[in-house]
Amino acid sequence: MRENDDGNDVLAGLVLAPVTVTVAAAGLGLRVLVWSLRRPVRLARLTVLAVVAWVVVTGRAWWLAVAVALLVAVLVVWWRCWPVAFDHRVTQRARGRVRSWSYRRRWGVAMTGCGLTTKDNDGDRVYPTRSVIWSTKTADWFRVRMLPGQTLNDWNTKAPALAAALDVQTLRFAPATGRFARKADLDVTAIRSDPLAGTRTAAPAAAADGLAVRVGRCEDGTDLVIDLADPWHVGVQGMSRSGKSVLLYDLLAATAGRTDVLLTGLDPTGILLAPWEHAPGVDLRHCGTDDPDHAVEVVEALVDVMDQRIGHLLATGSDKVTPGTQGMPVVVVVLEEYPGLLSVLAAHDKTTKPGGLEGRVRLGVRRLVQEGAKAGVRVVMLAQRFDAAVVGGAERSNLGTRLSMRVDNGDAVRMLHPAATPAQVAELAAAEPGRGLVDTPGQPTRWFKADLTGYGQYQDAVRTAHQQPVLVVSDDETTDMEAAA
Repeated sequence: MRENDDGNDVLAGLVLAPVTVTVAAAGLGLRVLVWSLRRPVRLARLTVLAVVAWVVVTGRAWWLAVAVALLVAVLVVWWRCWPVAFDHRVTQRARGRVRSWSYRRRWGVAMTGCGLTTKDNDGDRVYPTRSVIWSTKTADWFRVRMLPGQTLNDWNTKAPALAAALDVQTLRFAPATGRFARKADLDVTAIRSDPLAGTRTAAPAAAADGLAVRVGRCEDGTDLVIDLADPWHVGVQGMSRSGKSVLLYDLLAATAGRTDVLLTGLDPTGILLAPWEHAPGVDLRHCGTDDPDHAVEVVEALVDVMDQRIGHLLATGSDKVTPGTQGMPVVVVVLEEYPGLLSVLAAHDKTTKPGGLEGRVRLGVRRLVQEGAKAGVRVVMLAQRFDAAVVGGAERSNLGTRLSMRVDNGDAVRMLHPAATPAQVAELAAAEPGRGLVDTPGQPTRWFKADLTGYGQYQDAVRTAHQQPVLVVSDDETTDMEAAA
């Protein structure tokens, strides 16, 4: 009986061995494939080395020509079909290789001069280590591992001196994120030149990628994009003529004529929403201050739309409205000069019923901000300052995209940008029109500059999209409106 058991074990081993080897080989092959896809540049380098070795061993030089031709073909196809991935994986890494020579020469002296080094037990100087560099035309990105005892505040304090020592314009430090990040790691953004200099014309509305609209550019050279598909709201603050309305011209023009976006809102000035007079959703828009009751009716009607959608979600067992759902466009609620509207309603209440209209609008807007994201509602709120008396902490916490242009009150800036440095707050008070600070989920506070869209261009885009007569706006009037924005 024991001999039979041993024979069965041997037979099972003979049967399972090929299966085990096959599974292990498949797992190894999958790991190699994933590694290759994540590191295409290294894969290309290894491939070239393998081909060169093959040519040296076999003497068949034509293999090298074939390999180079295939590599060039792959790179061209990659560049044409997936330009963003190509730029990130190839172009930025190649630039980073060149930039690493500059950092290598200056790193030791900069760390020592700024007091960011230490000595080991043998008396040898120890430096913070730096990762590989990713680089664009205007900025570099890399990761630094702090030495024991160092903090993020230590590096932020040394940022101006360190930027000068490394021959860059500005340095930004943030806690590292990602799968392999450690607590001692910092993500570094080095701005080499100011990409915000000059004015860039806004992209054509037709160039919008889905619901993502390019409205400006950031200090690291990347585009500033507001994606209405993101499940959060937008807050924009700035003094008169700081440029906040010009930024909205670009965003709203991109939604004109679309069936998957419904533009609604309140505009006490009557200028921002005037071109939408004959566009769909006219019953959900209010312009001017002559009829305060209508403003309240619009807000409560928008709350009813939200409640109906939430009821639909409950009935269908869903947890959110997916942008692009048939019959459920993204409802964009624009609240132009929201504090001014509240002041008008408060004044009206004093002559009629105290706490009436203003309280109803505040309640409706609060509900839209706190509950609307899952129902496909996106609130875009504009104010000269987001004081606590106007927008409470609960509403402010739901403003995922926060933009501040010139604001002369530091507390108002910190309301929207808690992580803004004292230098950023001070600089914002004197910022040129169109320039400001932006916070988005997962990104540090950074500078941006809005693209330029004149009021006449905005008006033409909206009216043309909805087949309305285009009004002629004189150059002087357009200039005045842009300046006032």
